[in-house]
Amino acid sequence: MRVRPIKSEKEYKDYQNYINSVFGKDLSVDESDNIEIIQILIDNYEKGKENFNKFENISESTSKYNFDKKSNLDYIFELTKESSLIESSAKGEINPVIKALKLCEESGELAAEVLKLIEYKFNKLGESKNEIKNNILLESVDCMIVVFDILNKFGFTINQIIEMSESQINKWIGQIQSEK
Repeated sequence: MRVRPIKSEKEYKDYQNYINSVFGKDLSVDESDNIEIIQILIDNYEKGKENFNKFENISESTSKYNFDKKSNLDYIFELTKESSLIESSAKGEINPVIKALKLCEESGELAAEVLKLIEYKFNKLGESKNEIKNNILLESVDCMIVVFDILNKFGFTINQIIEMSESQINKWIGQIQSEK
């Protein structure tokens, strides 16, 4: 069985049914490892549903800007967490310094694409502006995933990330307003 992150209620139920179907059977080492990973995925999916319900009930920000807290980023955050667990079970625990260096690599790739877009860097491949913009999206998402992975490694919750984001965004807006 190929183990994949849980993306839907159906996949969640399929994994539960699979675990029930092999309960009490003699399993190979690979099958036993898959069961452990699936159980982690199920637990994270259930925690994600609980966190989503809490996330929905967070009171509105006192900021006059009232940024919308409802987004699909919590899904990406949970998907990153599940993928990180799969990586850890396959490769062992990854040092956070390695993740920080990976973020530097990804942000360098993002910067290179932006430099191509503004024609500061030579576009060797002759990519169109739309292709470069798509590369910017790709590299930005790579950066976001690595950042989420780092946040997961240190055990930060969605709520902690939201609170810190609000604080930093309000600080940023305050700086912008003071420059006027």
